[in-house]
Amino acid sequence: MPTGRTELERIIDIDVSLIVEGDLVYAVTYQGRLAAVQLENGQIRWVQNMSSYAGMTADAYRIYITDAQSQVLALNRMSGAILWRQEKLLRRSLTGPVLQGNYLAVADYDGYIHWLDREDGHIVARVRLNAVAYLFDEDWQQDDSSYYNHEKNILANPVVYKGMLIANDRFGIMSAYTLPGS
Repeated sequence: MPTGRTELERIIDIDVSLIVEGDLVYAVTYQGRLAAVQLENGQIRWVQNMSSYAGMTADAYRIYITDAQSQVLALNRMSGAILWRQEKLLRRSLTGPVLQGNYLAVADYDGYIHWLDREDGHIVARVRLNAVAYLFDEDWQQDDSSYYNHEKNILANPVVYKGMLIANDRFGIMSAYTLPGS
């Protein structure tokens, strides 16, 4: 149900692609809920109060989601119970999560990619996208403040192709990464 004093505060919409896994469809809204709906008859299996505009993904047992505050959560696919929550990335404007082997990857506004363990959500690795490519940027100077420019952020969900995580920044500079066990 929409809440808030202004029309803008009351906006509820679906910005994230639906996920179909087995006999369930998973949908999440901005300023709303995450729900599992039976594909055959439209019956709601479970609902969690949760807001997302970034994205979600699933494996055989869990739904992974980046919420509107940039927390990453894992929920049981069948019950909706929250299995773990990673809060160390709050307010980093995270992308939606992607699966890469045993890991879950998200990217942020500052150009970092973070890999989380799928079992418990702890951060296992982090890298700044295209740090070497920035050496060739015409605005690059010898100090770190321009070397790590916030204009080099990651706006789109990374993708996984043949085991490699591929991400690009707002200027189209692209990098690919693999991790042991991915």
